[in-house]
Amino acid sequence: MTQKKHTPTYTSEFRAHGIRLFKENRTNYPSNNDAYKAIASKLG
Repeated sequence: MTQKKHTPTYTSEFRAHGIRLFKENRTNYPSNNDAYKAIASKLG
């Protein structure tokens, strides 16, 4: 049996900040995935 990976709970402010960063910086990256990775590394 495999165990489910724990998904952390984030505040609505943290999510909103991440979404805003993604929208502002999406055009700087060739794909959504690249943009997500870059934003995630900035947010920690």
